[in-house]
Amino acid sequence: MTGAGGSVAPRMAWRLLLVEDSDDDAELIRLSLEQAGLAAAISRVSRREDLCRCLEEGGWDAVVCDHHLPDLDSLRALELVAARQAGLPFILVSGAIPDELAAEVLRRGARDFISKGDLGKLPAALGRELS
Repeated sequence: MTGAGGSVAPRMAWRLLLVEDSDDDAELIRLSLEQAGLAAAISRVSRREDLCRCLEEGGWDAVVCDHHLPDLDSLRALELVAARQAGLPFILVSGAIPDELAAEVLRRGARDFISKGDLGKLPAALGRELS
């Protein structure tokens, strides 16, 4: 549901699993969704074991994932998501990632890639996936 100017129309809160190890980046992502009027209940993890636990619990509408994490990267996170919840939208959000690597994550099933320098595009990308 995208409204005028690319904003996402409010709805019941989506359950987003944010795979991010930076407090500052997690806050910027939350603010970008809030400013676009996107109601999201965000649960944040930064380690492989916590990602696996959350995926086993289920109930997620989408995964938003950084590339560089303490004990995994976005390719491994995408594999874990696909193995546990096939079809769950996975959006890569990263600040410093080579184009070839971003293309590989997309080729393997990520739905979109958003640069951390352009987080204003994240609400529309989620809107496309979740509407």
